[in-house]
Amino acid sequence: MLGSIAVFATGSAMTATSKAAEDGVSPYAQATIDDVADHIQYIGCLLGYRHVDLGPDFDGMSAETDSLNDVSQYSDVMRVLLDRSVGMSELPVVVRGDVFRILRAVENVATSLRERKPLENDVRLTLLAYSCFWGRLLST
Repeated sequence: MLGSIAVFATGSAMTATSKAAEDGVSPYAQATIDDVADHIQYIGCLLGYRHVDLGPDFDGMSAETDSLNDVSQYSDVMRVLLDRSVGMSELPVVVRGDVFRILRAVENVATSLRERKPLENDVRLTLLAYSCFWGRLLST
């Protein structure tokens, strides 16, 4: 779902699901990263990229996009936009400056840990019972 992409202009918001509805696309259809990039480009060309923001409200979504399930995959969206010749200065505001610095740091840590084996520690089921999600599952 593309509901987490919004344009804020003159005090109002337009979500990408509004654009999807105009195009006859079901808001419940499985969207791809290319679909997200299409909407960012559409809104950027229509109103200017300074009005585009990629929101991290994944918890409120009723469906996920294909290969864009959380904020850690924003770099994939940016890569698609850069491949489409969207300039660095035109990228959504949320991914400029500090966010690029953070993404670079995350990539550096991931690279440094690549050779390490994952921890294979068992997690006791009783510990999981104390979390909200697992607590509900285990009590039913």
